[in-house]
Amino acid sequence: PACMGRHRLRMVSAEVAGLLAVRDDVWLRAVWEAASDALALSDPQGLVLDANPAYYALYGYTPEEVLGKSFAVIFPEDQRPWAEAQYLEVFRGAVPVPAYTAVVRRRDGSERIVEARASLLEEDGRRVALLSVVRDVTETELARRGAAAAERERRTFLSSVSHDLKNPLAAIKGHAQLLRRATT
Repeated sequence: PACMGRHRLRMVSAEVAGLLAVRDDVWLRAVWEAASDALALSDPQGLVLDANPAYYALYGYTPEEVLGKSFAVIFPEDQRPWAEAQYLEVFRGAVPVPAYTAVVRRRDGSERIVEARASLLEEDGRRVALLSVVRDVTETELARRGAAAAERERRTFLSSVSHDLKNPLAAIKGHAQLLRRATT
């Protein structure tokens, strides 16, 4: 009977573990689907295994145009060989995984500014996939550039006003000094 109880406990534990694994998969999928950053998972050859809705929205491609294809589909055609060579270098560990800001061209030709970083996923010490995380920073970057331009314009304006006021003020100051000398 005690042996039977342990067997039943193991069966229940395996059942609970299975349910937890399914739940974790559902939650992980929910996080993947809801993430506001574009996420793409690619294999050692650079073929896209999965991408989230934010990825498709950012680049303007459909899953059929991305999944199972080279990740380099998001690059202009003339840059794809370079991108694929870089990918293989990163995957082999010949160069560090870069983080960068870049201008990307969407499928419709419009441009967005993105910050991208990637992480290599390992299993038993082998690199098995690369997770790319891409954040659209277009609005933030344009606001930063606008603020910098406004600051430059403010400085130019103040410099101009300062210069324009110096001559009349110098004349007024000179007249005031003459009046003071004449009255003393």
